[in-house]
Amino acid sequence: MREKDIVRLEQALGTIVDHGAPQGAVLGAPASFSSALHDLSGSAKAAALQSLALRGARELRLVPELVRSLADPDRAVRHAAAVLLESTAAEMGLGPFAPDAVEALLASLRDEDRRVRSCAVGALASIRYPDSGAVERVLGEISRASLAPERGSVARLARALRGLLAQLPDDPAPPARG
Repeated sequence: MREKDIVRLEQALGTIVDHGAPQGAVLGAPASFSSALHDLSGSAKAAALQSLALRGARELRLVPELVRSLADPDRAVRHAAAVLLESTAAEMGLGPFAPDAVEALLASLRDEDRRVRSCAVGALASIRYPDSGAVERVLGEISRASLAPERGSVARLARALRGLLAQLPDDPAPPARG
């Protein structure tokens, strides 16, 4: 990553995480961030997203760029975006960006990188769905995903299934036999 890229990205990020920034700067920050991130190459973009994750950035307005990054040709970029989406969804939800994020995360269940698939499962489990049909669709897609049987992946899958199943309404009691 070139020094000027780092400075430009840090300037864009600074307006996002600095709660004392003027409203105009904060509202313009996602555009600055998207522009700065878009101009970076794969490895530099991955490093920028990883840096965001390490900084603990959880900003709802970053979600559209993270969703776009799930389709990046560079697997490190996709993984870093999936990590950030998972942590953002778990901590604060994805708000109005959830529908687009769900579609991108469902597509990520077919990613060649197992880490991306695993983070997609975690993010999908953290989203609140509008109805049981949406939950059932997500459960169906997860059941068809190729998830590595590693300790971390299995634990994440178990948490995901518990969280998704908890969103389904309880089965009604069977009718009494008379």
